[in-house]
Amino acid sequence: GKATGLPVNTLLGGNMNPNGVIMYRAISQGTPESMANLIKKYKDEGYTRFQLKLGGDPHEDIERIKSCRNVLDPKDVLVGDANTGWTVHQALRICSAVKDIDVYIEQPCKTYRECVSVRNK
Repeated sequence: GKATGLPVNTLLGGNMNPNGVIMYRAISQGTPESMANLIKKYKDEGYTRFQLKLGGDPHEDIERIKSCRNVLDPKDVLVGDANTGWTVHQALRICSAVKDIDVYIEQPCKTYRECVSVRNK
């Protein structure tokens, strides 16, 4: 972009979203309440997509997901990223506990095979 004086996104064809680039905000691991409070703060700044850092105690991760989803609007996006921090058993337990909650679960287990086995259950 520097050689032409144009933004890189213009050189790559431009931003195709008339509302601009929709950003997400990562929420560091903490208590369910502190994570929900961070989401409220960032929602006030205009964020609508959030990625929770999970992968700790399974019971607390379930509570983190529930607490954070409760402060979001239905159109907001919530991703739970375990960063390979769960065993298959833990991932299955957590997915079962949050099956009725609108949340994407990202990278629950260490290997691709383990992640696929969780997905296929």
